[in-house]
Amino acid sequence: MASSNVAEFAAELQMPTNLLLEILQEAGVQKAGLADVVSETDKARLLHHLRRKHGSNDEGKRTTRYSTLFISYGGCDELIARQINESLKSRGIKTWFFPDDSVPGEKLHRVMHVGVNSYDRVLLVCSRTSLGRSGVLNELERVLEREAREGGGDILLPITIDDFVFSDWKPQNEDVATQVRSRVICRIPDPGTDSIIFEKTMDRLEAMSLYTTSLSRHDSEKARLLSMT
Repeated sequence: MASSNVAEFAAELQMPTNLLLEILQEAGVQKAGLADVVSETDKARLLHHLRRKHGSNDEGKRTTRYSTLFISYGGCDELIARQINESLKSRGIKTWFFPDDSVPGEKLHRVMHVGVNSYDRVLLVCSRTSLGRSGVLNELERVLEREAREGGGDILLPITIDDFVFSDWKPQNEDVATQVRSRVICRIPDPGTDSIIFEKTMDRLEAMSLYTTSLSRHDSEKARLLSMT
């Protein structure tokens, strides 16, 4: 993951820039403005800070303070989807991955409905083949509907293993592509050929999971306090 400035890094994490500056300061990384460079060392310190603050308890034991992730992918991409799933689970993130978590005999439409509506985030693995699968497109449309119902929150988390999503993808519903492309889309390399970049990308996903959980708890606490007034 190359160096970027504060504004670019905030966009990658889908985080308000003022909040990123605040969290960087908490982590001991001093940045004054949006154009300040965030180095690899800065990002590592931020992740370490988030892990300590939200990922473990006072005894150093892992807790469940991560967002939960439903992994949506095409069957042809199962190998890399499994590698992504295993990496996320090794970091303490609760995921739903079809080969491991589906129940024999359960209807597929119910599996999809429960998954995209019950998990905090939906991790969409984009590729030339997956974005042509009706099941993946159906899950994607349901996620976007959920975002609209919940006031436009960021539930969809798209990543990609090729460049198809950026320009060549032309679904029948053009608005779907527009909504996906309006977000930062992380490129996931094959861990067999570039394990270092793969793990750094997983670091970014972990940081986003920690951040969204922290923000959700902050909002819940604010709502609780407001209800007492």
